[in-house]
Amino acid sequence: MRPLNGLEAAVGIDLGGTKTNADGTVLLRERTQTPRDDGYDAMLTTVAKLIDHAAVRLGPKAPYTVGIGIPGSLDEKTGLVRNANSTRLIG
Repeated sequence: MRPLNGLEAAVGIDLGGTKTNADGTVLLRERTQTPRDDGYDAMLTTVAKLIDHAAVRLGPKAPYTVGIGIPGSLDEKTGLVRNANSTRLIG
């Protein structure tokens, strides 16, 4: 895999309550179960592993950016997540 048309590749993470996806437009799609009972650190480890796997597939010198979508919304005052169906994200 390499950047399209000389542009940087993007790794998109869809962090849901039951599954976590990593999509690289047509280049890579990987899905794994979101840890339910193992806490916040396990969830972060899952996301990091997906990003690492995508980076390996992109190659050691391929530039890429990462974007993560999460359920819920951010509280403007505290910066914490609220109303997420994935309770490990709620501040």
